[in-house]
Amino acid sequence: MSMKDLQPVCSECESPEISFEALVHWNAEVMDFEVSTILDKGHYCSACDGECSIDWKKISESDEEE
Repeated sequence: MSMKDLQPVCSECESPEISFEALVHWNAEVMDFEVSTILDKGHYCSACDGECSIDWKKISESDEEE
């Protein structure tokens, strides 16, 4: 199983509506920001409206259809 078969979800409610703190850098060739590092802490769940831990859940076919 590859990372493309998994998605991060909130460990409390299993919502995929989570945000991560990350470091980004400016790529002058494409004139856009690129994520360089996702930080290990500071995850936020919009569904729970608070900080959360992350679990990795296998993406099912029904998840892909939504």
